Amino acid sequence: MAKIVREFVFRIGTTVRVKYPRKKRAARTAKLIKERVKRQMKLDEAVKVIMHPELNALIWSRGAENPPRTIKVRAEYDEEEGLVKILPAH
Repeated sequence: MAKIVREFVFRIGTTVRVKYPRKKRAARTAKLIKERVKRQMKLDEAVKVIMHPELNALIWSRGAENPPRTIKVRAEYDEEEGLVKILPAH
């Protein structure tokens, strides 16, 4: 089958800043993006989600305490492999 490609804009802002400790904000942001992509694309638990290293570097670019408030993401879902790749949107 074909790949399904969708683009998202996630506003992380206060979601991470209020609930999580300062040193864990960037790590939690990465987890939130994976969870939200799965939820928005309505995927099963069996589907594996992989984040591109470039997107991970973008999240961590300002350190662990200060992740970006808005992140634009492109998700590519390959149905045959059961794999979602999350890339930064360009």
